[in-house]
Amino acid sequence: MTVNLNNYENIENKLRKLSYYSGHHELKELKGKVDSKLKDLKEQPVYIMIVGDGKRGKSTLLNALIGQDLAEVNFLPKTWRIDTYTTTNDEEYAELVWEEDGQERKEKTTFEKAFATCKEIETKQKQVTRNMEEWKSDLKQINWYVKTNWDLRGRALVDTPG
Repeated sequence: MTVNLNNYENIENKLRKLSYYSGHHELKELKGKVDSKLKDLKEQPVYIMIVGDGKRGKSTLLNALIGQDLAEVNFLPKTWRIDTYTTTNDEEYAELVWEEDGQERKEKTTFEKAFATCKEIETKQKQVTRNMEEWKSDLKQINWYVKTNWDLRGRALVDTPG
């Protein structure tokens, strides 16, 4: 099955028309539901998940789609967290999502700092593995806001662990 991702604008336009006409004809309940869907469409991206076994090229595919080498690629599986990639027209940045004591905390940072943080966590993980200790990082996700030629407006690519 082929999905045309450019239909996003078409769906948005049809919902706007439906909202207008339902308001014009005093169908308040329908207008409220349509307006809610329009808001969701703007605020909640459609997630395009890239899933599969480890070392099968998920991160390589993602890098090709966004036109940058952001998803780390190696001869050993490298993805140990969830990474989302969303288009931005403004500055590029990374958003680290930490989970500590059941509470989520987001930290806006540069790509360089995000890469350095991941390297520190990987080093710590290797150290505790050698010592047979149990440890889990509080970093659970990174949201990458990137400039790309591929139109991701309203969508986010998701790279998952293999």
